[in-house]
Amino acid sequence: SLVELDISSNDLSSWTEALFPAVALPGLLRLDISINPKLNPLTIKDLPSPLSPSTHLEALHASTSASEKMTWAQIECLVQSIPSLKELNLCDVGIELDSITPSIVAPNIKMLVLEHNNLSTWEDVMKLASFAPNLEVLFISANPVKQITFTNIAFSSSLKELNLSKTGISDWKDLEQLGKCCPGLKSLRVQETPLVMSLPAIAARIKVLTLLPQLETLNGSPVRSTERTEAERLKQLELNSSKGSSDAASSSSSGSGRFGLVTIHCMAASGKQGAVQQRLPASMTVGEVKRLCQKLFGVEVVSQKLFYKEKVEKDSIGAFPVPMDNDRMEIRQFGLCTGSSASGGSIVLEEEKQ
Repeated sequence: SLVELDISSNDLSSWTEALFPAVALPGLLRLDISINPKLNPLTIKDLPSPLSPSTHLEALHASTSASEKMTWAQIECLVQSIPSLKELNLCDVGIELDSITPSIVAPNIKMLVLEHNNLSTWEDVMKLASFAPNLEVLFISANPVKQITFTNIAFSSSLKELNLSKTGISDWKDLEQLGKCCPGLKSLRVQETPLVMSLPAIAARIKVLTLLPQLETLNGSPVRSTERTEAERLKQLELNSSKGSSDAASSSSSGSGRFGLVTIHCMAASGKQGAVQQRLPASMTVGEVKRLCQKLFGVEVVSQKLFYKEKVEKDSIGAFPVPMDNDRMEIRQFGLCTGSSASGGSIVLEEEKQ
């Protein structure tokens, strides 16, 4: 019997008509009614609950299938009509969740795709936790969410995959909050967000892993052991940095008075590109290096993004660049100018993306 049917891009006008195949074909498991712009969400109320005792539909794709905005009450009515539903795709149907108060629980829903809608706050998103307590996959990309906050409400550990691409997330602290909101998270997408676009792709990837070390997949690619190692090292560097000036003042015996030859590579489009070697003190701060780079390469301090790249042995895997984004941190804390056998590496100058 037929298990999958695509009737997208038609002139369906009522939901009774659109879901008729699920009633007429008891073996149907997946139905696509996307891109039916005449489909009126007001007709959802006419659906029987349940649709039919013989209906076993598990996946419904209805993106861009609304003549006007769909309300949360209509979505709940739809789910009640198809209690067997496990996967619901409602992309670009104008959903606004700012007034949502879930009145039902949908324990069978495992996957929700709500991309290109009007979810504007993280509180809106967290309301889905009570609606679908067994949710495993949530796609909310291209929604105007700008901040993640934890308010003692979390998704269950069943939520493993989350897509936040093309949202307005811009603060790295938001990812710390995300870890609390989604304790079981294993796969995350954050492409085309202000957050990751502020850094080169590899550096952004490592930064995400320092905050969410439990991830197994990031932006569609499996997390490699080398990336995990770099993330752990960056986390340690950040911990060292957080100790502040008292730690730096008491560390003269560990190499802060040493000098070393450091190679600085300029990759900034607005500056004089190339590599320059400079003899620098180990106690030199990142902020002081930026001012030196302005003199050497002509790149304004406010436009600079510095990265430390560890020296690697020949034929080994290249190290990932580590952001030098704390102006008070001394370069010795990155392993530069310490005089030890492990000392080495270089500084890469790139330009802040506008």
